[in-house]
Amino acid sequence: MQPVAGGVPVGEIARYQASPRSARHLAWNADGTQVLFAAEGEGIRGLVVDTGQLVSVTDGRNDSSPASNPTARTGGIAYLDGGDLRILGDQGSKRYGAGLGWKVTAFAWSPDGGSIVYAATGLFGNRLGIYDVASGEARQLDWDRGSEILHLVWPAQSDDFLIGASVKVSGRTLGVIMAGSPTKSPSDLVMIPGSIDAIAASPDGRTVYFLSDKTIRAFSRETGAQTTVADRAGDTLAVSPDGKWLLTNPAGIAAVPASGGRLKQIVSASGVQEISWSARGQIAALVSFGGQMDLWTFRVDDFILN
Repeated sequence: MQPVAGGVPVGEIARYQASPRSARHLAWNADGTQVLFAAEGEGIRGLVVDTGQLVSVTDGRNDSSPASNPTARTGGIAYLDGGDLRILGDQGSKRYGAGLGWKVTAFAWSPDGGSIVYAATGLFGNRLGIYDVASGEARQLDWDRGSEILHLVWPAQSDDFLIGASVKVSGRTLGVIMAGSPTKSPSDLVMIPGSIDAIAASPDGRTVYFLSDKTIRAFSRETGAQTTVADRAGDTLAVSPDGKWLLTNPAGIAAVPASGGRLKQIVSASGVQEISWSARGQIAALVSFGGQMDLWTFRVDDFILN
């Protein structure tokens, strides 16, 4: 089907072939006009949602994890090229390597688009650093090298970034969520047995959502309270631009109020692997379907969510 300007109508799904093999790392650009993903063995691809056109952004076979600069007025797409961080912008391309023997594994843009927090791994543990996009310089932040960083999130209206990490204590694997900034070392917010599969946050960063053992939980940074949002969830998590709704993927796509409640199935389909929600209110999903990877885009309204 052909999408209408601004995306597909409410209640309909536009389907595109993302890759004949596999695709991952779904991410919208700042103004919600394009959704990015990494196509296996092909590079970074983008879907222009107003036209339905698929475009090539990069052609490196190992390119992954695309993320757009969060300021719509400023160009720039960051991604991982092997173990290096690459930034494409109006002034060309920049490359940053974390050092000999180190591989960048995760990153997140600051809300103002001026810097990127990144994680790197090497023979001597793990690193956490801040890269200045304008100058191309980077500096390391104080960090426990024994902790493996799995997730990095920088909420749109927060000075703090959030870290989801894994650490072994007395032979046990624990999941840890921390908060840090360019001016202060990360500190623990939550520690749980097992692993943290995904993290998300309210736009102001005051509430942190995390997914573990098919359960979505919320942690309030103001009160220190931890609550259960929903159980029987999937293994991925996305938050609406206004912070009022969460999406996850049990047997399709389900929604739940961020304040908690029962999951409501809004799309029933097998193979949903990733979900992302744009600033314009459109949802994108990567779906393993018919032996290939599809990209679905659709919209929901209050009637569908409620």
